Amino acid sequence: MSNLNSKSSPWNELDYYKEGQPIYGRDDEIWKISNAINQNLQTILYGQSGIGKSSLLFAGVFPRLRQSAYFPVFIRLGMFLNKEYANVIIDEVINEAQRIDQQIGKLRINIKERNVEDSLGIRNDENLKLWWFFNTTEFVNDFGEPYVPILVFDQFEE
Repeated sequence: MSNLNSKSSPWNELDYYKEGQPIYGRDDEIWKISNAINQNLQTILYGQSGIGKSSLLFAGVFPRLRQSAYFPVFIRLGMFLNKEYANVIIDEVINEAQRIDQQIGKLRINIKERNVEDSLGIRNDENLKLWWFFNTTEFVNDFGEPYVPILVFDQFEE
């Protein structure tokens, strides 16, 4: 994680539970958030800083989503101020897929670009780059079973 505890950033970065660490007493919240994500195209989780939203996501919700064939990707856009957001999102999705492939073996995600002709130049159009990526990429495990990417944007105040 980056060091945001500097004079240029007024928000202190709190340490949070990581995936695989047990989080106790939050089963009801984990179930409700996981269910909301499963039933909705967009889910917003907000609250006061420091109450455990990121811990809840990492230690509780993300493992549950993975069991339901979702592929959660945690993205903090404020850490990439000099890059196009479309590139940041694509890079973070690929990085997370590689991390899972290396560390969590049983949930291998293979990103395979489909053979789709780009006759309109969409691939290089900044406004359509995310559309191109998510419509020409398969997120599957080693058995060919699909995974649904879930983009989780955090720390909007940065």
